[in-house]
Amino acid sequence: MSLSNNIRHISFNHQQDCFAVATDDGVRVFNCDPLTELTRLKVEEVGSVKLVAILNRSNLIAIVSGEPRPKFSNKTVMLWDNAKRKFVFEVTVNGPVLNILLSSTRLIVVQHRQVHVFALKGLELVKSEETGLNPTGLAALSPDPKMEFLVYPGFKLGSIQLVNLQNASQSRSLAPTTIEAHDSAVVKIALNNQATRVATGSTKGTIVRLFDTRTKQLMFELRRGVDFANLHCLRFSHDSVYFAVSSDKGTIHIFDLVDNEDDRGLNMRKIWDQMRFCKDERRSIVQYSLPNPEQIAECAFINSSITSGFDDAVSCTKDVIAICTDGTYYRFSRNYKDPQGYELIFNLASDQDFWVV
Repeated sequence: MSLSNNIRHISFNHQQDCFAVATDDGVRVFNCDPLTELTRLKVEEVGSVKLVAILNRSNLIAIVSGEPRPKFSNKTVMLWDNAKRKFVFEVTVNGPVLNILLSSTRLIVVQHRQVHVFALKGLELVKSEETGLNPTGLAALSPDPKMEFLVYPGFKLGSIQLVNLQNASQSRSLAPTTIEAHDSAVVKIALNNQATRVATGSTKGTIVRLFDTRTKQLMFELRRGVDFANLHCLRFSHDSVYFAVSSDKGTIHIFDLVDNEDDRGLNMRKIWDQMRFCKDERRSIVQYSLPNPEQIAECAFINSSITSGFDDAVSCTKDVIAICTDGTYYRFSRNYKDPQGYELIFNLASDQDFWVV
């Protein structure tokens, strides 16, 4: 892959049906299934990009410039309208931007020790808040405007702070709730789309913990392994039934978050009991291996229809896709541990109408 296509950031929308990659040569947005390129922002238009966020399947794309050919300051978030093919808003903060998050109502800008909450309409600053040490810009935002939760690192080692943004304003504190998640530093955070669960992973990378956002209580632990690992991605499925964990071990672990005898049957319940080390710990139901374990992989869930039986009944299952920093796309079926699809995303051509006003 040429230098101009180096991937700096991979970002899925909340529906997990499309993703954007920030590269040295601009931004490219892809549909997940089928895999097609949807739009491309060339380096002449946006410069080199280090961070990107997409809002659902709308025209809006947020970017932050990066080396080697930045068009804007790394303190500025630019909002691109793809229907107008131009930038329509910009926000500048007091230092380098480490992460950006988008919902239908909010733009979140994350810095080393601060998080800034903007109203998406008009990009008016709602609140700036001090955070714990956050060198990687760690944060998660729920997409539902009725359950506007924001999560970021706490001041105490291994803790996170959970904030309800619905009542946020410049005149009042965000009043975050602290959850002591791990003994070591938190390196990954994920919120489900329903904003009912938050997942955390630490520098150890052996266990992911899931907490109830309403009670702040630990629900259960997901056992990735016993060896230390650098976590790459934590992801809930869109309906919060499944959960994915990828790491530098070159593996993607899939966990089932539903433990219902009516849905899974008594035999599955017995299997769960055998797989748990303790009452509230679970192990993965399937594990996928990536051909190149050195690559950082962002993973997501996509729906797949399967026809089976004599009556041609159609059932829906969830396949897993992985987008790697070398530009490869892998697709895994629930029934197979080897990739069932493999593509180089930079070899695709733009051939699908995607954006809506």
